[in-house]
Formats: sequence, C-alpha cells, structure tokens
Amino acid sequence: MNEAEKRAKQWTIPPFDEETRREVKNLLEHNPEVLHNAFSATVSFGTGGMRALMGIGTSRLNVYTIRAATQGLATYILKHFSHLGKLVISCISTPITSHRFVIILYSTGI
Repeated sequence: MNEAEKRAKQWTIPPFDEETRREVKNLLEHNPEVLHNAFSATVSFGTGGMRALMGIGTSRLNVYTIRAATQGLATYILKHFSHLGKLVISCISTPITSHRFVIILYSTGI
C-alpha cells in the first residue's frame, strides 16, 4: 500500500462525513489514478495563500484541509500574539463557506 492509499484509508472512517467516506471508498476501488492525485500530497500554504483544485483528498481544497489550516493559523496566533489580547480576524472564501472557519478561530479563543 502506498502513501496515497494510506492517507485515503484514513478518510474512510469518522470524523469524515458519510459522503466523503463513500467517495474515497469508490476511488480506492475503482480509480487509483484520481486517488493518487487527490492523496499524494498535502495542500501547501504559500505567499498566495492556499491554492489547489477543490475536491476530496489531502491535496485538494475542502472543508477538512481548510479546517486543518485554520486550526494551524489559530495555534500560531495564540502562541505568538496572545500577549496582545483578543484579536479580530476577518476572512472570506468564496468557493467554500467562510463561516465554518470563523467558528474554528472563535472556538480557539481568538
């Protein structure tokens, strides 16, 4: 089993939603090329932000990869800027609903 398949198998169980789990299982069984493209890497954060195709997988933009990046941002802010007190962060994502990610930042105390 290669790394992409190992990552994909992790997406076939909770906490991933039922539709995502079903899609990943389908890729595992029927479409190894698409599976490899979707899970062979992780989305990186560069000077232009996060840029990737939207869809399931660790190398795509989706609620799970954006959530992980948002949690990473929150952790960084809390570690390096907590001495400033409460912060206000505004973010907008047109292809993905931003309110989910604002909730993550709020839940961390930001």
